[in-house]
Amino acid sequence: MATSAIQTNGSKPWELTVPKKDHYSPDEVIQAYFKGKEVGKADGLKEGSEATRQLLLKALTENLSKAGSETNKVLKAFKAQKLKTESALLRIDSWHRFSVMIVATEAAFKSDKLLKVYDVVNALESTVTNDQFHIRFSFVAGGKDLDPKALAADGYVLKLKS
Repeated sequence: MATSAIQTNGSKPWELTVPKKDHYSPDEVIQAYFKGKEVGKADGLKEGSEATRQLLLKALTENLSKAGSETNKVLKAFKAQKLKTESALLRIDSWHRFSVMIVATEAAFKSDKLLKVYDVVNALESTVTNDQFHIRFSFVAGGKDLDPKALAADGYVLKLKS
């Protein structure tokens, strides 16, 4: 499966893990969001509001960068416990809500040391969460039994660059 980099400046730490034709760009998602708001409410966001669209894109871009930074903190916690990871995958739930799936080696996933990483994650999630940014971390054991297509189907289509 070929990967390609996302064009949004703030998403530099992330790369696309599915073919471009199977994925919507942030601009396409934002445009659909505005159309949905326009149809759903009479006083909703108007499609013609370029300023609103640009603000939303800016916030998404900044939050993508922040998600990369916070994910690196979690990966450092793994290293501090001498636990190995295979990858970190991102799902964009909305412009300000992100889910990160850390794929750990099977040995790391079964280790009692993973509880120390959970402590770091719990502290981090509660510290950075606000009205403009929310991130949630989950872990899964990697290896040959992990199906990357299932993760992509669940929306984890961005991978943290090494």
